[in-house]
Amino acid sequence: MVGWPFLFVYLGVPYISPLLAIVSAWTASYNLIKTMGNLNAIMIMFNIPLTVLLSWKNGEDPIYYLVLFLMMAMKVMISVLSSKVMHYMTNPRFCANDVKLKKILSN
Repeated sequence: MVGWPFLFVYLGVPYISPLLAIVSAWTASYNLIKTMGNLNAIMIMFNIPLTVLLSWKNGEDPIYYLVLFLMMAMKVMISVLSSKVMHYMTNPRFCANDVKLKKILSN
């Protein structure tokens, strides 16, 4: 019975988020990346904490908490990376402009 609450807190979010990440990477869609980030935030704020509470109440295996923590850490890293990608998609000349600004401001 390990992990059953994870699927039912916000139904489908654990499955929709990775699929949305693949589709958004394939199509390079800014809106899909933003939606994927929102789904990751829902999972971190609601699914995982409620899953921990339900599993603690039912006496689940403590290793499961480690798996949930690692999943949460991966979601945070994916959100950081996707925010960098979204930033580059909205302003593709950011890197070139950043180098120029650093040269100007350093003098």
